[in-house]
Amino acid sequence: MSSKKDSKKFCSSGCRSRYEEENRELIYLGCLRCGKEFRIKPSQKGVRKFCSLECRGKYTRETHEPIQHTNNCSCLFCGKEFYRTPAAIKDSKEHFCSKKCLEDAHKKVEVICKMCGKEFYVSPSQLKNGKKFCSNNCAHGFRRGKKIPHIKNNCKCLVCEKEFFMIPSLKPKRIECCSKDCIILYKKSKKIEKICEHCGVTFYIVPAREKEVKVKFCSKQCYKDAHKKIELICKTCGKTFYLNPHKVNKGFGIYCSKPCRAKDLLGEGNPNWCEGNSFGPYCPKFNEDLKRRVRAYFGYKCLVCGKTTEENGRQLDVHHIEYNKKACCDGKPFQFAALCQSCHFRTTPKVNREYWETVLHRIIDEMYGGRSYFTKEEWKVICKKSI
Repeated sequence: MSSKKDSKKFCSSGCRSRYEEENRELIYLGCLRCGKEFRIKPSQKGVRKFCSLECRGKYTRETHEPIQHTNNCSCLFCGKEFYRTPAAIKDSKEHFCSKKCLEDAHKKVEVICKMCGKEFYVSPSQLKNGKKFCSNNCAHGFRRGKKIPHIKNNCKCLVCEKEFFMIPSLKPKRIECCSKDCIILYKKSKKIEKICEHCGVTFYIVPAREKEVKVKFCSKQCYKDAHKKIELICKTCGKTFYLNPHKVNKGFGIYCSKPCRAKDLLGEGNPNWCEGNSFGPYCPKFNEDLKRRVRAYFGYKCLVCGKTTEENGRQLDVHHIEYNKKACCDGKPFQFAALCQSCHFRTTPKVNREYWETVLHRIIDEMYGGRSYFTKEEWKVICKKSI
């Protein structure tokens, strides 16, 4: 056999393995059970002690002492504790100590059909899985809500008073009506009648829905159409702008912005316009000295709400009850009131003037005897006492 390398001496791996088996160093041992001699590799020394698996099995059975296991299971039927291997416990969920317990546990149980009321028998496992009907017909009839021929009518329709069959278990959950048309009529009778604010069509809603939201429209389309923005023209600048209908109904939509509104309400356009009296001068006698005497007379408190100077954040305003700026000079009767900033603001609008004039006159007449300030002589005496 010619080769480039001297180490290659075999034509195949089979020849090489046969050669190694015939010439390898083997050790001879005697079997522990039968005494028969057998060969082993040097690496197997101390590990292999038997000539075959059969000998090893027989030897272990002859010399093996039984292991005392602790109970790890309880019988599902009688409750007795017994031992099972971990593999058996893992494989099954039900554990019984004997065949008798197994048979007794699987004895059939008497059950009444939920559909027709007939008595029938099922195994405990079937009962656990939820078997409640004696036949497939009863089960299908229950699911479809249909009557089976041998069952009597047990319900009366709330609308047409026709007698019909309803599954007893469904009575508390369903409306006692014989058909879909009767159910619709019954629901309509309970529903609230409404009129759409946009198209005027009559529609019905469930009372629970009315409690959650005030329904005003019959459909989404009506709601969208009703909330479409309206094109308007500004009264001041003439500019086109858009606004929601509900805002227009509230009185908005005259001006496009606050500056335009303010510009239009200047001067005679303002509802509180009093022929320019607010720009007129006060009587010269209405000076700081008189204001001090008025504030002191009312105890430095607002005549209406009782707010002090500190709470007001500035000196109290002295208000002309008759709205006459020339009150001290023209010889007409006059009275003053010390008011805080918020109360003075409420008395200013033209609409409320008659009301506030009556209220303030009544307070001064009843509580202060018709007087509203200290005279100069009284004020001098008060100042001297305080010094």
